[in-house]
Amino acid sequence: MGGRKYLDFETPDKPQSDFGFAGFPSVINWRLLRYADVLLMYAEAENEANGPSPAVFDALNEVRQRANMPTISGLGQDALRDAIRNERILELSLEGTRYYDLLRWGQIPDRFTSNPQFRDNTGGVFYQPGREYLPIPQSEIATNPLYPQNPGYL
Repeated sequence: MGGRKYLDFETPDKPQSDFGFAGFPSVINWRLLRYADVLLMYAEAENEANGPSPAVFDALNEVRQRANMPTISGLGQDALRDAIRNERILELSLEGTRYYDLLRWGQIPDRFTSNPQFRDNTGGVFYQPGREYLPIPQSEIATNPLYPQNPGYL
């Protein structure tokens, strides 16, 4: 039943909304942000701010336990950073977060210049040096002239 992920089969008599997927209406809420994504973002931020702590391992292992994967413990900050990044790949694969993860980690230039396949798949237009951040809206800068525009924008 591909493409019917958001149909409500439990209550077929319930009217379907037009907020569906691929033309199929649905009353089921769309996933905007997964709990696993929130846990992994928290683990990443906590590890960067305070290093490996029980809170970081708890968040990471909660994601791993859902998939019956063994728990992780006893890692230093760098190894834990790598474990969290790897977990994001495993857990959020094909959900549209990878490019933004690489961008946030500063790895886009290396990935796109070292791997010609990435450039071929995107037509070479996905990444432009100096465009790591979006421009700050002009209305915000007008409100506070001391707020500088991001590099690469006028």
